Amino acid sequence: MEARLQYVIKQAKITKHKVLDKFKGEKLVGTQYEALFPYFEDKRATNCFSVVGADFVTKDSGTGIVHCAPGFGEDDYAACVK
Repeated sequence: MEARLQYVIKQAKITKHKVLDKFKGEKLVGTQYEALFPYFEDKRATNCFSVVGADFVTKDSGTGIVHCAPGFGEDDYAACVK
């Protein structure tokens, strides 16, 4: 995210921010997160809503974080199966 921070801040029109910590993204792999929509919460038991690593997520575009949905593309499917 560090490489994209200024871009994201500008796009989101954020006027103040504070970096709380710095670490490699791979440290997040395996971490669970809050479901985007509460009606999918019952899927948590099947290991949904966990951070996975993938080679197609880069620091050259976006925010460095990508939401994957296995039914919507080969890369997403492969990352979720892994």
